[in-house]
Amino acid sequence: MEQQNPAGTCRKRRLRYVWRACDVCRRRKGRCDGRKPCDFCRSRALDCRYTVDPDSTNEPSQPEDPAASYSAHALSKGESISRVVLALQAQLDSLVTHMELSNELHTSPNPALEGLSSALPPSRDAQINANPTSTLNAPTAAVANTSKPSTRRFYGPTSPDYSLNAAAIKLRMAQAPPGGPTIPEETNPSLEDDQIDDDDERNLVQDEVHGSGVQERLAKTRLRQCLAQLPWLIARNDALRLLNVYHNVIGRLHPILDPKRLVEQAEACYVFHSKPTSDASILHEDTILILYLALSIALAAEPASQSHIGKTLYKGVEHLIKLKLASEVSSLDHVLIALLASIYHFFTGDTRLAWRVCGISGRMAMELGLHRRDVHCHLLRDEKQRTGISALIWSIVILDRQWSAATGLPQNFQESDFDQSIEPPVSHLDAWYLRAMISYTFMSPKFEVPIYRVAAGATYEQDDAFELLNFQIDQWLKKAIDGYGIYHPSPETAVGVKPTADPSKPPSPVATLLYLRANAFRSIILRPFFLSGSHSNVSVKMIKPSMKIISDTIGVLSLLNSSTDVYKTQHPFFQHFLSSSCALLFLVVAYVRADRNRAVIMQSADLLEPFPGFVKREVERALALTTAYSTLSQNSSRLAKRLRHLEEQLARPDFLQPPPIETAPDRILQPQQHQQRPQIQRGLGEKGDAVSGAIGVFLDQADFLQVADNTMGDETMNGMWWNDIDMLWPDWPSNEVVASQCV
Repeated sequence: MEQQNPAGTCRKRRLRYVWRACDVCRRRKGRCDGRKPCDFCRSRALDCRYTVDPDSTNEPSQPEDPAASYSAHALSKGESISRVVLALQAQLDSLVTHMELSNELHTSPNPALEGLSSALPPSRDAQINANPTSTLNAPTAAVANTSKPSTRRFYGPTSPDYSLNAAAIKLRMAQAPPGGPTIPEETNPSLEDDQIDDDDERNLVQDEVHGSGVQERLAKTRLRQCLAQLPWLIARNDALRLLNVYHNVIGRLHPILDPKRLVEQAEACYVFHSKPTSDASILHEDTILILYLALSIALAAEPASQSHIGKTLYKGVEHLIKLKLASEVSSLDHVLIALLASIYHFFTGDTRLAWRVCGISGRMAMELGLHRRDVHCHLLRDEKQRTGISALIWSIVILDRQWSAATGLPQNFQESDFDQSIEPPVSHLDAWYLRAMISYTFMSPKFEVPIYRVAAGATYEQDDAFELLNFQIDQWLKKAIDGYGIYHPSPETAVGVKPTADPSKPPSPVATLLYLRANAFRSIILRPFFLSGSHSNVSVKMIKPSMKIISDTIGVLSLLNSSTDVYKTQHPFFQHFLSSSCALLFLVVAYVRADRNRAVIMQSADLLEPFPGFVKREVERALALTTAYSTLSQNSSRLAKRLRHLEEQLARPDFLQPPPIETAPDRILQPQQHQQRPQIQRGLGEKGDAVSGAIGVFLDQADFLQVADNTMGDETMNGMWWNDIDMLWPDWPSNEVVASQCV
């Protein structure tokens, strides 16, 4: 475009400045038209991006959606406040630590610190030391605890203290004057003697207080910071909603906390923040820790919530939780804190740490003698107390068994560690899942025997044993979900159960969870048939029920994900079921691929549908589930990588095709191939000779399921079955090397 100047000459009109340039044009220092993509990037198929801050340019503000703008502003404001609070908290911790250590060295009281300490109610340990004979109330637990089980140590029969206590009891009973006060007959020598000399106890307390005074004051200071921090991170209404989320996700499965009491404690925290002079008798150190853990679990379970707030809450009390784990157990709340910490680690994806901390919580319960039924009867007179402690004990046992199976690690506790005569909760409305899982726990060892035998190098072709175990699973499932409906795409085809008699009754998420656990049981007893190296008719016979279990499990999980929020909020539980079904799917595919008669297997009339189409469909459905949560769960991301690799293998036209016809020269060279196979199968030499034969032929022919990242193991799949599946994809030679050996 041209224009005429006053002198009468024409000049070109300058083009309008663009408000911003893309990154490519900025680097080359060339003109950019400001479009997305710009002409330069579009003509060269480049990635056109704009990373310039609009505030640093003269670009006029574009009209935005007011709601979106307000939401983004609120989110950024909340994150900035969280960062400021964390920075101030770190500075305050450093300052208070310096002040406390200085005061300890000078041994002079500080009125300012004394005033701050008086604003917070005394901790549980301080209450016990101040009045060891008073009755203490455990408001957070589902039962009201007393001081006796909190302060009296437990001694087993092999301990010298047990015999000393028994002898002291007998001597007191023999020396009791006639007609005087008698010794209760139910006095238990497993609990430490109440007749400890007062002077010795006073000296012991003084020694402990001298060493732990600074630590206790630091803990109180940290708790004051937590109380001040909570209203800034979570509003009162959001906190109450999150406690309801916790109850739906964990409380209905493991009723270890009283939901009403937990809400009262949350209300007290917010009242105490607004009115520091208010009555805070309901608050103490353990109460605040339990409340923070419950909120952290709810934030980790709720996908729509801000996960950084949950991490901030847990990091704020992490040091105090570690102190509880490493200190002497003096309260039932200490056991609850350890168990809740393990559940939090499970929901954040660290199943191994959850398994470890769950074991610590069980050991802490043993220190209080809660693993013995006679201690329950001796200390707990109220039925509500026994019910609450029973729920706590059985929750520890059940979660330990689940997480040990998910990680492939040994159980922290054997069947004899906890008295099996401890009655499970009966009157509690949310305890029917717990009762069903107790019988599940007693059954599980016999279902793990076959897969351990195969992992040790033995073969397994006992189809009769499978039928018996499968029948026991059906009986357990019918009894567990009697009268409850389940989420199922076609209830009439559900495995082992019939549709509910009342179709109008809504399905139960808890019953669906039990149904999927039964499928996981069946998956465990089916895997040995395909882990074994022998290709027999029995293993081929088990392909059909395996296909049914795989399709049924993935179908139920897909329905839960699409129609409810149960899959999202309880994702760690359901991720294990998806991993279990995928493990069975991988084994079946590897078995069929390795069989030279796979054409006969895939065309068998016994199969429900063509095998290649079945595998492709289930891989796509499982991949859709894992991909949807790959950004939220590390376990889902790892499983998605395995599924994508299998999907790539399925795309090969010759992957599941019949092998080439064996010629006469091939048969002549067959002994030589068997001699060279041990060098090729270097991954199998360490496992024994059980996995050989047809699977070895398959491994010699293809680099099936080879993953670049060897550390990419699903946390819920690093157990016994994945250890054996990993044998199927070591670094095998290239196809050229294998072909040269077969010439």
